[in-house]
Amino acid sequence: MSFREKSLWVQLVATVGVWAFYFYSLRERLGGTFNRSSYADRSLSLFIAGVVLLIVVAIVLALLARIGSTAAERRVRDEREALAGLRAFKWAYVFGALLLVWVGWQAWSTGDQLSTLFDAQPSDGGVRMSFLPVMQWVPNSFVAAANHLLFCAVLTEVFRYALNIVLIRRLR
Repeated sequence: MSFREKSLWVQLVATVGVWAFYFYSLRERLGGTFNRSSYADRSLSLFIAGVVLLIVVAIVLALLARIGSTAAERRVRDEREALAGLRAFKWAYVFGALLLVWVGWQAWSTGDQLSTLFDAQPSDGGVRMSFLPVMQWVPNSFVAAANHLLFCAVLTEVFRYALNIVLIRRLR
């Protein structure tokens, strides 16, 4: 196994491990608190912990991969590895764009449902329902949207690492 392939495995394991922990913790700890004001604060602290954990895990695993390879192996990068990296990046870009289209469609359809809910006239011809109760959800909605975008970015990177590994092995 080449040093580049070991490095890709390190990145894949670190990314999957840390972000799976982040999204699982986000769901478990914050699942029932979406309408509370602490949702944004609690998810931000969890995100910062996830980034710090990712940095530490990636450094430790990269050092282990570096120890297991020679200096000559680390310097050499053949054309097949470069070609595999370019192909994986191209297909990951397409995959990420499709994920973002899906998230955009989900946001549009959810927003359409919310506007129908909060702009509806009461059936008895009374006073129009207020939009003010939704205003407390606005910061939380942005945090939820940011987490959806982060999820798309993580899936795209995992797809790129995995495809790069497959292409490196296939091009040998």
